[in-house]
Amino acid sequence: MPERSVAIAQKAAQSLQPDAPEGSYYALRVLAIDQLLFLGDPQAAQRSFETAAEWAEGQGNRNAANLSRQTAAFLANNPNSKSAQVAAWAMILTTAPDPGARQTAIDRIRELGGQIIENPDGSYSVLPPPQD
Repeated sequence: MPERSVAIAQKAAQSLQPDAPEGSYYALRVLAIDQLLFLGDPQAAQRSFETAAEWAEGQGNRNAANLSRQTAAFLANNPNSKSAQVAAWAMILTTAPDPGARQTAIDRIRELGGQIIENPDGSYSVLPPPQD
């Protein structure tokens, strides 16, 4: 039910602030992923990733800011970017609460031309498709 999920996330985002609570940028990243993967709205996802980058930067999380900016840039240059979709599925893969969701993410990454490497510690490394 992506439409419902996005509506809830958008409403929740309205009550968040760029600097509070800590990690509030994460909600915008999740919203952007839903917009990109489940609603097929790369322009909305781009805006959400850009906002997430600003908020993450303001909270001192350069890694999240850089990842969000990079994904927004992929979408600005190519709204149908496979690399951006792979990055979004990779986030789902690393945060999925159950094996079924992880397998769905792995399947989608592979369908988009990405590669999955399972590390000895059980984590995953994801390589983007060779061509976007």
